[in-house]
Amino acid sequence: MHATAPCPRCQAPVLRVSRRCLACRLALRPAEAAVAREGPVLNRAALVLAFAVLSSLCVGTGGVVALLYPEARALRRRLGEERALEGLALIRTAQDEWRREHPHYGTLSDLGDLGVLDRELASGLRDGYAFAVEPLRVDPGQRWLAVANPLDGQGRAFAIDEQGAVVYRHSGLELDPEVGALPGDVQPLLR
Repeated sequence: MHATAPCPRCQAPVLRVSRRCLACRLALRPAEAAVAREGPVLNRAALVLAFAVLSSLCVGTGGVVALLYPEARALRRRLGEERALEGLALIRTAQDEWRREHPHYGTLSDLGDLGVLDRELASGLRDGYAFAVEPLRVDPGQRWLAVANPLDGQGRAFAIDEQGAVVYRHSGLELDPEVGALPGDVQPLLR
């Protein structure tokens, strides 16, 4: 029933017709692609996703496809959220590495210079999300906060702190390093 197989690198589900993993962007070799393709015929959701991805890559009509196919829009949002959470996890790893050699936590620019973050994430824009990272001025050596807000203003915004606690809110989250606190209406992300 499932039209996926695990990616050889990151173990994320890969559609059987894919030549590239969407999570880690690994190009599948013909042997791996053949393994991903064996099994039952594609289901409707896989076809909708393939059409949405191809149309957004080829003609730039991903927005039109998302309007026409609610499943594609929901799937695109879930993939964007997953990639945002992956970005926050990478930021946490980069902060740990930065802190080993500096007396304070780093900004997004500092972390980008480490080489742990990919170029898109270090720029602050990746997969439909805007990222911001700051050490908190109340205690820059001990505390930091990172937020990921959807660029279209729809969907969940996420935040992570130095302890690895991830929270979300259905409206945007602002990063205020002076205050060092998130709004009271955030929800913990249970994974």
